[in-house]
Amino acid sequence: MTILAVNYFTHTGWYFFHWNPDAITSAPCHDLEVVAVWSKNFPKMLSEGNAKMLNVSGDDALDIVIPFGTGADGYDVPDTVCDLYFGGKRPCMGGVMALDGRTGDVLWTHWAKHEVFAITCQGDLDKDGTDDCVAGGRAGVRSIICLITSNTLSSINDQTLS
Repeated sequence: MTILAVNYFTHTGWYFFHWNPDAITSAPCHDLEVVAVWSKNFPKMLSEGNAKMLNVSGDDALDIVIPFGTGADGYDVPDTVCDLYFGGKRPCMGGVMALDGRTGDVLWTHWAKHEVFAITCQGDLDKDGTDDCVAGGRAGVRSIICLITSNTLSSINDQTLS
């Protein structure tokens, strides 16, 4: 999995030098500079989901929470796939990963039975003072995850919450 820096000005050359439609002038903020803070590679992982910036580690830096898949998703995938590619972690088809915002180190990984591609972290469901995440993905995978411990507060596979 590769995390890319996003440039919100999709055509920077056009935007910065065509600010005024009547004349070519330069726009405000034309001295933007991209500075790499850290770079990490996560082989055999992919993400279709949105990254969330949250304080998972409790320090003063925002951390990154990312839903992901492994490309090994499917039904009746043999255990040897998890053994060979993911060190025996089961399930190994996807999940949610928290990265330290300062270093990019993995804080925790919550594995799921299928790819996770949607996540929202907007409420403190377990009343520990930190927002928790509701994650969803392929084949009806849904989990409520504590951001501090990565423990599953609730997992809903083929059943309903009571």
